[in-house]
Amino acid sequence: MIKQSKRIETINNRLAKLPEVTGNVFSYYTKKEAVGFIKSFQRNLIKNKYGMSPLIDPSIKNKKEQGYTKPDIPLYGAGKKEKNSYYNMFLLRKMKNGYTVYPRWAKHHDSDIELRHLLSIHEYGCTIIVTPKMRARLHYEGIHLKTETYLIRIPPRPIAYLTYRDSLQMWQKRKKRAVNEITKAIDQYVNESNKAMLEKIAQQEIELGKEYQTTDI
Repeated sequence: MIKQSKRIETINNRLAKLPEVTGNVFSYYTKKEAVGFIKSFQRNLIKNKYGMSPLIDPSIKNKKEQGYTKPDIPLYGAGKKEKNSYYNMFLLRKMKNGYTVYPRWAKHHDSDIELRHLLSIHEYGCTIIVTPKMRARLHYEGIHLKTETYLIRIPPRPIAYLTYRDSLQMWQKRKKRAVNEITKAIDQYVNESNKAMLEKIAQQEIELGKEYQTTDI
């Protein structure tokens, strides 16, 4: 009876330390999903997975002249090599209870528009008023508008939304495994004082997504 009481006291002590020893464990899974979304967004962009509205020929020609590797893929442009490209739109953000993803405030490398605003334009589409300056630039790039054309319609290309939708569907399949892993790790620590699984998960949280910034520069 004395031994049992001692064991209960030990378990209660470990339970009290759970918030401390599981600090990086829970955030690991949100970070994993956040990094997964960014990678999926980039992969879907390159492969044009969702069949976005095609670019017009003059735009493709202009991208070829600029040396883009995939000039015919909508929104890809300079792609990976350019830090402020649409491809590099998203960053991680550390929150109180994990991680989230957000569009950057930096300006697009080829325009005076912030990436976060560019995201809204392409996700929902928009109608732009043609100014004399814009008309001249489009003419220079080989896009010759009619004199009576004063509006341009940019079609929606919701790659971020569709990637997010698919990511949520995949999470529904993965979350049971995640819960089981966390439960097993906590059980080993509380009942056996074995922190091996907790430490492994915590280390994964540290290693995961080192290539992704958490602040915009």
